[in-house]
Amino acid sequence: MKFDETDNAIAPEDRDQRSRLCGDANPDSFRGRSRLCKGLMIVGIGNTLRRDDGAGVAVVERLRLVLERTSAVLVTTHQLLPELAEEAAPVRDVVFIDARMGISPGRVTVEEVEQDAKPQAAGVGHYVTPAQLLAISRALYGGSADQRAFVIGIGASDMDHGEGLSMVVHHAVSRVTDMLYRAAMDWSCGEPFRITTEPETCDA
Repeated sequence: MKFDETDNAIAPEDRDQRSRLCGDANPDSFRGRSRLCKGLMIVGIGNTLRRDDGAGVAVVERLRLVLERTSAVLVTTHQLLPELAEEAAPVRDVVFIDARMGISPGRVTVEEVEQDAKPQAAGVGHYVTPAQLLAISRALYGGSADQRAFVIGIGASDMDHGEGLSMVVHHAVSRVTDMLYRAAMDWSCGEPFRITTEPETCDA
């Protein structure tokens, strides 16, 4: 898809494709970064200096290399903060990726987020849960009640100080990256966004 960088408007020959990706939105109404259809947001959560805790960040950094020509919004953060609520507001589907110690190392789980009816105060350390973030997005920035969100958990093996992933989590990151890449490409071609809701175990 090509853009006219002079006036930040979508080139005429790409308006049909832009309309297909963004529904009924007027292509000429988008400017700057917002000219892209923010239909999909993928958030990698974690600290890359705590070994496997950086798994979510690793997935998003890999996706940056292959989804740069799509309109998916890719974000990395140490913690899920309320400030992300505004960026999530215009998005139809949100995916959060985070390492977890409560599941077997290398195991991948997918859960759909049950949205809170009302926003709640941020937890200790100013972070929020995915459900709280979406509630804030709806209450303050007009986010849609029909917005869907998923949390992908990656079972961690080692969260000690240090860089680099354990081997089992490295394989899990590759599997999640591939899963999200395929889902995002189907979405960019007009298909509904879908990821598996069945737990999967990644081979070491």
